[in-house]
Amino acid sequence: MQPGEYKVYTNQNIPHGVVLTPPPTPPTPSGTKLMVQANPNPFGTAGIIKYIVPSTGVVNIVLLNSLGQKVQHILSATKSSGEYEIPVSGIFKVLAKGAYYLRIEQNGEIKNTRFVKL
Repeated sequence: MQPGEYKVYTNQNIPHGVVLTPPPTPPTPSGTKLMVQANPNPFGTAGIIKYIVPSTGVVNIVLLNSLGQKVQHILSATKSSGEYEIPVSGIFKVLAKGAYYLRIEQNGEIKNTRFVKL
């Protein structure tokens, strides 16, 4: 046998030419942690806010300047667990160049991520 090859022995006869493969593994749920990010980073006038919610609950996303001051409230809604996207061309178009933060909050958990506006 060549490296990487193997034989499988069973107590059943399998017709020649039948290939047995394991069932496909379901995708790993990515909603295990609360997360928010801006794409692309850095970006110009348009972008997408991607966020992951681990469980059902009220989600708040706020845009903060580099001093931590609230610039704009982006989202406040009840969401079930999963991945979401928000197109933000209108929101980001009026921002001055510089560093900003996105803050996501759900069920008392808070996550921040930094992004740059060109």
